[in-house]
Amino acid sequence: MVNDLTANTLANVSNVLKSMDEINKALEGMASTIQEANAGSAEVARSTTAATDSAVGISDESRKLAESAEILTQLVTRFKL
Repeated sequence: MVNDLTANTLANVSNVLKSMDEINKALEGMASTIQEANAGSAEVARSTTAATDSAVGISDESRKLAESAEILTQLVTRFKL
């Protein structure tokens, strides 16, 4: 009877160790996936910053063009008279 209990305990411990190993492997896979997602998020953030900077630059240039157009309109009006 003691031998049976010992054998069952050893079998159960072995099963627990196998389960823990599988859990560890799954956690490693999840950690890798999370790292990849973080890297992707960082790339999106960099791209968004670049797009924002470009939009600001376009806006600034558009404002300058509008100012130039206003000056040209004033000059044309002045010389028409």
